Amino acid sequence: MPHSFAPRILSLIIGSICATFSILGASAQSQTANPAFGPVVDFDTDRNLSPEVQARVDKKSGRFENSASAPVAELPPDLELSKQVSHWYVKVPPIPTAESDMVLVGTVVDAKAYITTNGRAVFSEFTFDVAQVLKNSSPQNVSPGNNIIVDRDLANVRFSSGRVQHYGAVGKGAPVAGGQYLLFLRFDKEAGSFEILTGYQLANGKVAALDGKNAFGGSRRPYDDYDGQSASKLLKLVSASTRGRS
Repeated sequence: MPHSFAPRILSLIIGSICATFSILGASAQSQTANPAFGPVVDFDTDRNLSPEVQARVDKKSGRFENSASAPVAELPPDLELSKQVSHWYVKVPPIPTAESDMVLVGTVVDAKAYITTNGRAVFSEFTFDVAQVLKNSSPQNVSPGNNIIVDRDLANVRFSSGRVQHYGAVGKGAPVAGGQYLLFLRFDKEAGSFEILTGYQLANGKVAALDGKNAFGGSRRPYDDYDGQSASKLLKLVSASTRGRS
């Protein structure tokens, strides 16, 4: 083989490896997990699920799994992974009322992380105590006082070494336990569940965007335009945008 081909082949091999880990999306490695990046699933002990929960995970997994992705696994300590960059936000405007099947205000009462059935992806379930329903065109009847479980394709995975790897797209945030949020949700008919399009935390009369610069590895997005604004004004704006859509 001519020597001139060697650097080219080496470059292709390295590029292939980098692409694989980029698809994998393990974007942070630490001993602790930031709750704003999602709940934690223990790789070794949290995968023995009850039959009821396992059936739910199996039903939802297809939405998050990508057969081309590498399996979720602890990586060598000297390996620096690139962040999982995607353009998911292009299809999600700051106030996605039209794109949502449900818009509600609720408080996080529980959060659980899971590894999908094929072991190549993760997702988290967030349980909300519903305070207000602003729009509902989904087939599920949800009223104030009900609990609702919603999903998002991110989570932290803790391995036996104690290291935590974050899986999820840059700029996507996770609701934090005890926080109150305005949520825009899409209903997945096949999985029979809701996923978060985007949302805003409502605290002390002010707004904080769930996605964008406040999220893992995030940079400024249109969602951040609402940071620090009046929560009541945002709710009025969203309520006006839902008229005739519920």
